[in-house]
Amino acid sequence: MGYESISKKDLIGKIKENRTILESLISNIPESDMSTPVEGDWTVKDIFSHIIAWEQNMIRWMNITLAGGAPDDFPETREAVDALNEFQFQRDKGNDLDDVLSHLSTSYAQSLSFAEKVDEFAINDADVFAWREGRPLWYIIAANTYWHYEEHFELFQKWNVK
Repeated sequence: MGYESISKKDLIGKIKENRTILESLISNIPESDMSTPVEGDWTVKDIFSHIIAWEQNMIRWMNITLAGGAPDDFPETREAVDALNEFQFQRDKGNDLDDVLSHLSTSYAQSLSFAEKVDEFAINDADVFAWREGRPLWYIIAANTYWHYEEHFELFQKWNVK
């Protein structure tokens, strides 16, 4: 099975574009609404923590991979993703809102900086990292940045209805 490649310029452009949309959507959410459940037990703050956690996972997984290793906690199945989401939710749900909001910006800056520095060949060569089984590394970056931001657009749009 062949996988498409992406230029670093396009990858970075898509990260910036979807993050701009995400930030625009969340800018209209009153702070008083950020601790109210919006999706099951999850609050807006919890969704922010969730986005941060996946950005940080991506950076860690990519660093391990680029150093020649294979992350031992990379979720390969829907069940593993769900279990990691639940673990991260339980770990982070008590975090202070101000800290979460601050880390939301910091984590994005770290993710974008990582994407800007990573080698374009490394993220597109489907054969260089055996544990990826032919899937290029840029998919990890996309899944934990711009694809992930997009997954949460609908949730945040309800505060943007005029």
